[in-house]
This record gives sequence, C-alpha cells and structure tokens, in this order.
Amino acid sequence: MFLPKKIHKKLLMKQIFLFFIIFNSVSYGQSEQYSLAGHFGYALSNLSQYYSYVQVNKTECKSTYNIGIELRRQIGQKGIYLQSGIRLTGYGWKNSPVYYNWSSTEIIETTNVNTTNLSFVSIPLIATFKFSKIIPGLTISSGPQISLFSFRKWKQNGDVLSSQWSLPDLAFSVFLSLGYEYKISNTWILGTEVYSNLIPKEVYNFGIAFSGRYILK
Repeated sequence: MFLPKKIHKKLLMKQIFLFFIIFNSVSYGQSEQYSLAGHFGYALSNLSQYYSYVQVNKTECKSTYNIGIELRRQIGQKGIYLQSGIRLTGYGWKNSPVYYNWSSTEIIETTNVNTTNLSFVSIPLIATFKFSKIIPGLTISSGPQISLFSFRKWKQNGDVLSSQWSLPDLAFSVFLSLGYEYKISNTWILGTEVYSNLIPKEVYNFGIAFSGRYILK
C-alpha cells in the first residue's frame, strides 16, 4: 500500500529508531542471545488485484528474489525474538495487454508479453516464535516492513523497454513465514523457511528462503 510521503518518512524514522533501541540495549555476556544472519530466497510474484488503469486480459506469476542481512535478539526466555535489518525484495508480473477499439467497440487482444520487475529496499521489524517442545526448531515469523522503492524495469517480448533507478515513494508491506532452524555448532544455525511478502492491494510474492545465522556472544 503506497502512502503519502510525509507519513512514510515518519514511519521509516520510527522503524530505524526502534531498530537501534532493540539492539543497542543488548547486554553482553548475559543469557540474552542475539545473532546475525544472511538469507537468500527464490519466489514467484504477481499482482494481488487488477489495476483499473492497466488494460490486461490476464496476469501471470514471474520468478523473483529476496535477499537480506538481519540482527535478531531473544526477548525473555519463551522462544520469542525480534529481528530487523535490511532486505532487497523483488516483485513482478507478466501480462498480455488488450486494447478497446472505441469506433467498433471491439476488444483487441495482442500476442505481446509484457514483464514488470520491481525491487524494494526494505527495513523489517519482525517477531519470531521458535518452538522448543512440539517440533523443536520450528519457527513462525511475522511483521511489517517499510520499503523504499529503488528500481523498476519493463520488458516486452524479452526486450527492455525502459528501466530506472528512483527513490520516489515508500511502501508498507507485511512479511509472513513458517520455517525450521537447525543448530549445527555452538555458533552457527542453518535455516529454511516458506515466506510471503505482501503489499496490500498491490502485489505479492511467495517462495522459499535459506539462511545462515551466526550466534554472537
């Protein structure tokens, strides 16, 4: 959901402030565990609804990505964690345009295939719950992301029509995931998750990601 720039700037500053409050308050050498992780994900993305100003007869999913680096801190002793960092999230879709002939009132279909690629730099604030009894290592994560639009590319039949880097707006998105983590040593955790990013009423992606997490002590 794209919101006014003034609102976005306030939300972004609050999110950055919360990030520093959470992780600058870490007590070194205590029982509070915190870690640093990098992850890479592969996803399929599509529009979540038809735009009224875009004439298309259908949209199809396209492959995209999700990469990032994050800090995570344990909150209490109940398996609850807060994490934040920076992510590069890809969205996109394919469609075949149709045109309306006003003189003959006909809908003209084309064989052209247009591809739209969007990339957002996101700052997430995610809460994670890690199970310790039912299925040890199982995780559920969810939280908001403030995303700064960074890149857009349009293709038609494989040829690039236009591409541009810009920083015009911020977007609010929601992250959801179901994952599993396995501790392979005293300092390393490997993980995988099924995830989804959603910009409400705009576009979404759904995929799988893999992570390597280093436990800082």
